[in-house]
Amino acid sequence: MHHRGASLTATVITLAALTGCQSSGAATAPTPTPHASTTMTASPTPTPTPPTGAISATDAETVYRTLAANVFALEKNGGLVPGEPAPATLSNYATGQALKNYMTFNHKISGLGIKATAGTPKITAVREKTGDTTYPEAAIALESCEDYTSIRTIQRDGKTDHGRLIHVDSWYARHKAGTIKMIAQNGVEVPSCDVK
Repeated sequence: MHHRGASLTATVITLAALTGCQSSGAATAPTPTPHASTTMTASPTPTPTPPTGAISATDAETVYRTLAANVFALEKNGGLVPGEPAPATLSNYATGQALKNYMTFNHKISGLGIKATAGTPKITAVREKTGDTTYPEAAIALESCEDYTSIRTIQRDGKTDHGRLIHVDSWYARHKAGTIKMIAQNGVEVPSCDVK
């Protein structure tokens, strides 16, 4: 989601996917979304309850947008000191590979002394990726475009840089007490937002 630094540019762009920082190595194919089936009969029957793991695109997007805002807030404050545990602003919304990526990125920006000094990130589009089987444990997958081009950053050594456009794929599952969390994500720098 956020990318910084001149010398760091390569690192950050890779991170840049900030969040979407690590590639699973698999091509992202859409993920099947579990849907409750409704049966029509002559006698009134209640609509079946969706499976306990089912997640709507709206609910997954809410988690995604909240997490994106929380990650940027950490970045503006210079990230997280290596060894610092995951704050609730991350761990309440991400787990597994996704949480690891966010933590790794925030530790790197802290180590490099990178801070966002200006600009506001935008999520320009989000849509469900139907048929994606990259993470079979995911109930739903989303793809989105994050625009960080207005973001300006500075490193400890005074080098400045700006953000990029990132295509993000993210996967979600239901966890304890029914909470929805991002379980994995991958971001790739793109020349233009390709999610409409």
